[in-house]
Amino acid sequence: MATNIDQLKNALSEYHEGVEQHVTALQEQFEDLQPLWQSLKQEYGGTEADELIQSWEQTAAWFEDYIQSSQRINAFLADRLSHLNNL
Repeated sequence: MATNIDQLKNALSEYHEGVEQHVTALQEQFEDLQPLWQSLKQEYGGTEADELIQSWEQTAAWFEDYIQSSQRINAFLADRLSHLNNL
């Protein structure tokens, strides 16, 4: 039984680390895009600009939701790992 728990802990730990790296990279890349987007938004005009702005804002909202969901998953994994480490 201990071997199975150790294997589970190792697998969850690796997955947790992978999710954490993924979320960190996404946050950094998204933050890097924000100033570029603001610059483009100020210079771009017309009907196409309105469509682009709407599309970007929907994408940004989805992206932020995705990051938040990933953070919740990672917090859950950390909690489960903590419980497994106490067994």
